Order: sequence, then C-alpha cells, then structure tokens
Amino acid sequence: MRYIAGWSWFELLLVMLIFSTLWLIALPTLQIQRLKSHRADMQAELLKQAVQIQQQLILQQSRFQASMGARAEQEGLSLEFLGMGAVYPNTGEVWYDLLLQGTPAAWQLIARPRVETQQVPEDILIVDQQGQLCIAVLQQVDCDVAD
Repeated sequence: MRYIAGWSWFELLLVMLIFSTLWLIALPTLQIQRLKSHRADMQAELLKQAVQIQQQLILQQSRFQASMGARAEQEGLSLEFLGMGAVYPNTGEVWYDLLLQGTPAAWQLIARPRVETQQVPEDILIVDQQGQLCIAVLQQVDCDVAD
C-alpha cells in the first residue's frame, strides 16, 4: 500500500486546535492593549488641545480684548466657540466625547469615553488651564498620571 504525501485529518485538527487556543489566549490581551493605546492617544490629544485652547484665548484676548472677552465670559467657553471638535478622533470610530467647561481664566477640558466603545465608562480624563492631566475614576480624581 502506498501512502500519499500530505497532512492527515488528525494533524490538521491538531494544528487548528493549537492555533485557536493561542488566539483565545491572545485576544483579551490584544483588546486590553488596544484600549490602553486609545487612552494614551486621548491623553496626548488632550494636552495638545489644551495648548491650542490657551493659544486661542491669548489670540482672542489680544485681538478683541473687550468684545470677545465679554462674550466668552457671558456664554462660557465651548469647543465650538474656539472652533474645535467635540469628539475624538474626528474620523473613524469615535472613542471620546470632549467638553470644555469654565471661563477663560479657569477652564477644564474633559474627555468622557463613549458607552458603545469598550473604553472604561467611569475613566474620565481631565486637563486644566495649567496643563495638569488628571483621571477621574468613580468620582475620585488622580492627578499623578504616569501610565
């Protein structure tokens, strides 16, 4: 009896079992790393937008000292007022909603994760007018952000 060269069904099933087991082990880690990268992207974007907000406020203050300053004080600051987007990222799947609160003298830029994403919904990122980045988890604010 001659044997035909190739893989037997048992060998193919064994290889598929090994690959599927490795995939099941790697998938949760991959998802966790993806969420961490989204959070790190958002932290970097918050700091960039904080700089842009400060630049816009300085520009508006120097150009329209009386009229724009009074308008911003009356209406309050908003991302639309400064010509900025209210979501991040602007294209593709949106991970965070952005909100700007406060006055030109004391403001906070807040990033809340969207519910439909897998980001932790209680994990709110906040940056203030001094550029200090904080994380609010379940009403507890931690401003020593190291990761």
